Order: sequence, then structure tokens, then C-alpha cells
Amino acid sequence: MKRLTLGLLIILTLPGLAQARMAGSVSAEFKVKATVDSFTGTALSEPFTVETDDKLVTVTFDIMKMETGKKKRDVEMQHMFHADEFPMITGIASQAAILALDPEAETAELPLDVMMHGITRNVSATVSNFARSEDEVSFDLAFPLILSEFDLKPPSIMKIIKVADTVEVSAKVILSNSTD
Repeated sequence: MKRLTLGLLIILTLPGLAQARMAGSVSAEFKVKATVDSFTGTALSEPFTVETDDKLVTVTFDIMKMETGKKKRDVEMQHMFHADEFPMITGIASQAAILALDPEAETAELPLDVMMHGITRNVSATVSNFARSEDEVSFDLAFPLILSEFDLKPPSIMKIIKVADTVEVSAKVILSNSTD
């Protein structure tokens, strides 16, 4: 979620990207293992902007827009998340944590606060695949989320078919010059 201040560090070092405002998007993929039917789902963040003086960057995902490729499974996932009461998953990264990263490194670690189901947990994301152009910065994030740490119970069917407690998340972060 989550994660975007790395772009600020890179942006501030690039003359063409040193804008006061960047438009951001995050496309995420989550991999879930199950005893019978493992699957991969997708989620797109709500649009957001990043100001160069922001101390925190917040990215949100609407649970009702997350997709697994099967409508019934999507409904079960929404029920597990209690999406009626907790409709969003939120990720937050601090600019200070980003300033310690080396954008030339092959990978780096970035602490994120992830909020879901009314609970906030800190996770460590691996940052990789930095790319930059005159108008855009992008990078990838990867991290595990343990559902039980958010008081979420993975679904099971008759205790035979079970979904794993750990979900592997990968995300592509894109920050572009904003014309607003």
C-alpha cells in the first residue's frame, strides 16, 4: 500500500521531475495459497497526489474493487475483510525512511504501515526495479501480509479447503508529473 516517498527522493534528484506535485498510482497483485485452489488477485489504488513537502504518503485500496477472477471468491474475500465496516486498505510510507534509501541499489528495504480491518501493522517491503524518465518514476514493492495479524481469519470450506494465512503482495508504484 503505501511506499511512494521513494519516488520523492528520486524526484528531488532529477531536474525534469522536481515538481511540487506528482500524481500517483499503485497496481498491486496478491498471491494466495490454498489447499485446492491457489489464486492471484489484483487491486488498483485510488488516485493520489504527492507533494514534495509531504512527511507521509498515503495510498488507499477499495476492498470492493479487489478482484480474484471469480465473483464468488471476491464476495468471500469482501466478507473476510468485513468490507462493509472496513472498506479500505491503507498503506503509509514516511519520507524520512525514504531518505535513507540508495536509489542506485538493486534492492532496498522500506518500512510501511499497513492498515486493514481497523488494525495497523508495520511491514518491511523490498523495493526494486527503479526506473525513471523525464516525466515519471516507478518502482516495485514486495512484502508478505499475515492475515491473522489483522484479526482476519482466512476462509475455509468444511475445514478441508483452507486458505493460507500469509498473502504475498507485489506492487508497481508510478509517480508522474502532475499538470494540476
